[in-house]
Amino acid sequence: MSNSLAIATVTGTLVTRVKALVNGVGLTSYAATAEHPRADPSPGVYLTLYHVAPNAALRNLDLPTRRPGGEAAQRPVLALTLRYPFSFVGDPAKFDGERLAGLVLADLHARPVIMPVEFAAFLTSQPRGSFLRASDLGRQLERVKLTPLGLDMDELSRIWGLWNQSFFALSMAWEATAVLLDGELEPEAALP
Repeated sequence: MSNSLAIATVTGTLVTRVKALVNGVGLTSYAATAEHPRADPSPGVYLTLYHVAPNAALRNLDLPTRRPGGEAAQRPVLALTLRYPFSFVGDPAKFDGERLAGLVLADLHARPVIMPVEFAAFLTSQPRGSFLRASDLGRQLERVKLTPLGLDMDELSRIWGLWNQSFFALSMAWEATAVLLDGELEPEAALP
């Protein structure tokens, strides 16, 4: 279980992974960012958190959280699934979008689990005093797993329509699951 910074930590870690991957093959002029590409975007990989939903498999992980009298029996845990479209932008004449897509998608498929060491590397890369350094997602027992989503053109166009875009970039959606947020509520010890 982790604190409320877990969602931001997953997004930041994914951006860091993509940046390292793109830079590692010498494509240092390409961006990797946690935003949606706007009109005339810079070449690179864009990932945007567009949907947060309860995780169906772990939804009832913390039941019951309260005793009959209403006092807390345990810390409530919210299991979440995060959905991201990865968009690939570049010069069509050089097939930049396709090259970036192949590179990133192959890596996400080959390494579908975000390991605690990746969270730690992202958090230590944050400047001193950054609020993200307080994230404890790396201690979560459940690993965050990445799964490709098979969205059809209608679903993808709806996602892109959220940003009122006049263009479309090569995109594929991925799901990160499960991010477990624990409540700040401290349970009281049961009476003997």
